[in-house]
Order: sequence, then C-alpha cells, then structure tokens
Amino acid sequence: MGAKVDAWREITKRSWEDGDFKQKLLANPDAVLEEYGINRRPGVNYRIVVDEPGVRTLVLQQPEGSVAVEEVGVEPLSDENPGF
Repeated sequence: MGAKVDAWREITKRSWEDGDFKQKLLANPDAVLEEYGINRRPGVNYRIVVDEPGVRTLVLQQPEGSVAVEEVGVEPLSDENPGF
C-alpha cells in the first residue's frame, strides 16, 4: 500500500480510539492530514464525513478537465478504498 493509504489507516484508527483527536480531525482535516504527510493540492479542501451504523458514504468524484467516458479507467482511483 502507498504511504497515503497507510497514513489514512493510522488516522482512522486513532480517531476510533481518541475522541479528542476525532474532533480535531472533523474541525480541521487539512491540518491533521498535513501532520500525517498528506498534503492537499492547491485549491482543494478536505471534508471528513462520519458514517452512521448501517450507512456507508460513497463519493462520486468530479473529473478533472474534459474527460470522455471511454478515457476513465481505474488508474486514478488506484489508491482509493471505498470500503467494500
């Protein structure tokens, strides 16, 4: 796995164990992600969503620029894990 995926696993684990950390993550995700070496791209802000029991959130990403449907593959999503 990549470093970002490993960092996100650690952030997730810590948020389950430490309520104060979870609140910090929810209040200022950019700062917490940066602490773990996940730097945001210019012009992009992160939002953390907490799933409820029995509910999972899937995010439909916007394509960057003009993209034909035939051009979309799995490569841009290779580091993503939708949780299933």
